Amino acid sequence: EAEEGIQLIVTAEKRPDERQDVPISLTVFSREDIEDSDIDSIEAIANETPNFTAYTAGRNFILYSSRGLSNSNFLSRDPTAFYVDNIPYDYTGFLELDLTDLEQIEVLRGPQSTLYGRNAIAGVTNITTRRPTNEPEYTFSTSLGNLISPEFRASASGPIIDDNLFFRLSGNFKEREGFLT
Repeated sequence: EAEEGIQLIVTAEKRPDERQDVPISLTVFSREDIEDSDIDSIEAIANETPNFTAYTAGRNFILYSSRGLSNSNFLSRDPTAFYVDNIPYDYTGFLELDLTDLEQIEVLRGPQSTLYGRNAIAGVTNITTRRPTNEPEYTFSTSLGNLISPEFRASASGPIIDDNLFFRLSGNFKEREGFLT
């Protein structure tokens, strides 16, 4: 009697495929992986992905390196494409965002310019948020970190008009005390 495992469908080649059928070096995170690893930023994605590093270089800028290509040269195009729900984030300053209520993350390594354009010579990071549901759904989580830094995350989803129109609302709140009073 064979047990069925989790079937993960990826859209790396702009069409749904099973992960094993995609001939690309990729790392995929399911909703459960994202929650278990507490992935909520580009840095957290990089910490879980081979050949991908990232760190915050100032208030609103992320420096990253994917397969040896980085965005450290401000005069050139970024070598990695970032998409959130199929919307490109071309400027790295836009990447310092809190990622909440995520469904799936796909990190494609290697040249992807054929499908994703010229800013994808080192790879692509596709981030997909959760879709609205026809059934009411609520989540809430909280955490407390060093320097008295509370964090609250919440989401709600459900029908506005049954079987026709749905909503999803999510957000988070983060605060951190400083080193000095």
